[in-house]
Amino acid sequence: MGEADRTRIGIVRKPHGIKGGVKISAEPEILDALPEIDLFFVNTGTEWQTLHLEGLAGTAADPILYFEEIPDRDAADHLRDAEVWVRKEQLPGLAEGEYYVADLVGCEVLDEDGTVLGRVREVTRPSQHEVLVIEAENGETLIPFVEAWINDVDLEQRRIHVVSGEEI
Repeated sequence: MGEADRTRIGIVRKPHGIKGGVKISAEPEILDALPEIDLFFVNTGTEWQTLHLEGLAGTAADPILYFEEIPDRDAADHLRDAEVWVRKEQLPGLAEGEYYVADLVGCEVLDEDGTVLGRVREVTRPSQHEVLVIEAENGETLIPFVEAWINDVDLEQRRIHVVSGEEI
């Protein structure tokens, strides 16, 4: 299975307890699905590690995951700040017009004239809605991921068409 079959769902924040639990920050749309996912992949920056879910604790908003391959706090600490991925097929289906955050990262962003504004570096959620962080040659631009700003999302072409600021 290649990286194309995986999607990023969050980041390991820190170890929890002495039995190898890890607290993760997960994308909001994935939190309810965590109990149904049994296979995870952690990108340590130098290699992929496959992990099998042994247990789940904490709350839906602040999950703690226990993996068969992580026996204690020291092993869990080695995963700190690592990206957590799952197989795309393990994710729940989405309604039309909904997207997994990981699918938006890397998309080219264009205005209504077809001018390339940059690429989505990350998606943040500073308030009630997501914000696209666009990386361009001249710096960083933030665009709210709301209907008033987004004309079209074409994941096959990896493009997001947005409205220019004067139109809002």
